[in-house]
Amino acid sequence: MLRMPLAKPRRDSTLTLAIPNLARLRIPSYGSDMTPKQKTLQAIGTLPEDVSYEQLQEEVRILAALDEGEAEIREGRVVSQEEVKRRLAQWTSS
Repeated sequence: MLRMPLAKPRRDSTLTLAIPNLARLRIPSYGSDMTPKQKTLQAIGTLPEDVSYEQLQEEVRILAALDEGEAEIREGRVVSQEEVKRRLAQWTSS
């Protein structure tokens, strides 16, 4: 899960969530039995030959965030869309 801290928005502000490099985001199919190393090597194999170290690091960060999010889902640590709407309404009304 891509985590971004959410501050209480001011009344005159809007809440915007940005996911870096969304246009190039590729989500390959990983088997649940794949190790982090295997997932990383598979993801790196899809990148162009002239990829920078920074891009490689970002790729690994994305994979780690996806794994973390999947673990949170398995553990039931999720919030429904209705609850998110309720919380946002509370934040913006005070």
